[in-house]
Amino acid sequence: MDYELHLAGLEIEITRDCNLNCPHCMRYEPNEPMDAYRGTVIAPEVIDALFDRYRHIELLLLTGGEPMLHPEIITYIVDKIIEKQVYVEQIQVITKQIEKRIDVLQAHYFTDDEIFIQEVALYKLATPKVLENPDISKAVRQHGAQIVEVNPTYTVVSKKGMTDDIMSLYFALNEYKCVLQYVRSGRIAITKSCTEYLDEFLEERRRAYEELQNKE
Repeated sequence: MDYELHLAGLEIEITRDCNLNCPHCMRYEPNEPMDAYRGTVIAPEVIDALFDRYRHIELLLLTGGEPMLHPEIITYIVDKIIEKQVYVEQIQVITKQIEKRIDVLQAHYFTDDEIFIQEVALYKLATPKVLENPDISKAVRQHGAQIVEVNPTYTVVSKKGMTDDIMSLYFALNEYKCVLQYVRSGRIAITKSCTEYLDEFLEERRRAYEELQNKE
């Protein structure tokens, strides 16, 4: 049966395997031993069935256990998304293995109508196929993309725009079986507001520091 379903979110539990053995972990049943689920991995048939059914997923969560203990399953999922041309807006791997430490001065939340949004994508195409089929270059022009590098082996195309525009070009090029690699940035955005919140925050911090220095 052919489905065309749209999901706001889909969570796939890659495995319940984990190398941390946290006794409070919600992934384990309280009355079962910690190693009760060792070796359990989602079956490829289940993954196939999911991406045969769903055509648009806003957020795909890959969880565990520790999903990075089975990177081959994550690779299989990504390959299946490309093969089935499923439109996935965002993928998150929930993992305890990878920890990012960053310094943040201030964080704000904005809705889409409060910011200017762009994404950037690069498409690596097989040059022999580009030369053989003029429709490929035509598709690049029609989508407002630019050819930024050409050599006998590959051609690099750059595209800026919204997610729908970038994915539209990808699907168009993929019809010609010429895409060797494809990468897309996350959203980059600036606010429409005339108020610069970071400047205000830094000014408040400066005044607070000066007041503290004067008291001393």
